[in-house]
Amino acid sequence: MAFTMFGGTAPFVATALIGSTGSNLAPSFYVIAIALVSVVVATAYPERAVSRGSAAATADPRGAPVTT
Repeated sequence: MAFTMFGGTAPFVATALIGSTGSNLAPSFYVIAIALVSVVVATAYPERAVSRGSAAATADPRGAPVTT
């Protein structure tokens, strides 16, 4: 197993995947799987950004009503 000083655990994981599966493509399949999990998680959460035209974006921070 190769050892590297830099790069975190990624080289270790890649080497372990190649060693255990025998396929040089194993790390790419790992990255694809993690990306799919990230997309699923990112789409599961609702948008929390405040748009410019919303009442919350134009409200007075002290709670007073804003007249325009």
